[in-house]
Amino acid sequence: MKKALIVAIFISFLLITSVAEAQPEPPNVSTLGPPVFYHYGSDEGVKILSPKNESKCVNPVQLSFTVEADGFFGQFGNVGVSLDGGVINSVTNFISKSVEELDYPLYWYRTTVKANVKLPTLSEGTHNITVYYGWQYQGIPENPSLERYEVFAQRTVKFSIDESPPTISGLSISNKTYNLEDIPLNFDVDENTSWAAYNLDNQGNVTVQGNVTLTGLSDGYHSIVVYANDTLGNMGESETVFFTIDTLKTPIGEPLTPAIVLVSVILIVMGVVLLTYFKKRKH
Repeated sequence: MKKALIVAIFISFLLITSVAEAQPEPPNVSTLGPPVFYHYGSDEGVKILSPKNESKCVNPVQLSFTVEADGFFGQFGNVGVSLDGGVINSVTNFISKSVEELDYPLYWYRTTVKANVKLPTLSEGTHNITVYYGWQYQGIPENPSLERYEVFAQRTVKFSIDESPPTISGLSISNKTYNLEDIPLNFDVDENTSWAAYNLDNQGNVTVQGNVTLTGLSDGYHSIVVYANDTLGNMGESETVFFTIDTLKTPIGEPLTPAIVLVSVILIVMGVVLLTYFKKRKH
């Protein structure tokens, strides 16, 4: 009985080994396409870390992902990346690779790899990237139809390239003369911002959290421009506004100050006195 058990175990070992050895090693190829997808598995084993789905990016985009797969004796298949539905390029350089022996079934191992791939310069707009895991079979000369790529796991994310600067509009300061030394500066930005600032008279950027009031402006000519960065770092710039501060000028319709009234009275009295004097000399 004991001998029969040992023989059975030995035969089982040979069978498992033969099955494991029968699985072909994945070829080292520069491309996995065009593949024949006849089996689609779960995407549980593929995780795309970046870019995030439905995110906005700027060039260059760094694709970061992990693949986790189980197999006899730690065998690991092919990993490929396809951009916008194009050719599936093989990924063989991993920044990390770990192999873990599982308790069940016998000789079953879990392999986890992580990779970073720098994508080519992409145009503005929407793109998608797919990471595939599977096995590529090259076929044989007698039967080329055996060449195929079995997909066991895959993951796709959609993202967009945004390198357009935000638009700054609605500046409350315009090209005119102001009679106040304190002027509110309001503006609108068509995107979420990570930073905003104004530059008054080319004296350097002053960071602001939103609308502000410029205080203590001196009489004379001034210029101002507003900058803003969107959340991707694209910088927008408003038009440059030239304006004048003249606190000595009294706007039409505004009440006269006591000092101006006094000066006006003195000038009127002096005018009357001079007019009377010249009239008397004429006679």
